[in-house]
Amino acid sequence: MRVEAGIKLNKMQKRCDILIYSRNRNPLLMVECKAGKIKLSQDVFNQLARYNLIFKVPYLVATNGADTYCCKINFEMQSYEYLNEIPAFETVSNM
Repeated sequence: MRVEAGIKLNKMQKRCDILIYSRNRNPLLMVECKAGKIKLSQDVFNQLARYNLIFKVPYLVATNGADTYCCKINFEMQSYEYLNEIPAFETVSNM
């Protein structure tokens, strides 16, 4: 796991809040943490999607402490699906 993982995006230095790796050390899940007063809007997911151009993780999570959303990315179909909960590490870590 890395906290505040630095990335370069469009020649600008950015950082994702939390990056979880699989047992094989492949990026697996990215979390964007917002302050409690910040609404989890489409802009937050757009930010995650931009960062995911670099990491290509199959799971994205956005949270503000009160609300948490998780989606699974299907790269082949170029689609995503919102999940009811964040999957357990054991079920996705061998990807």
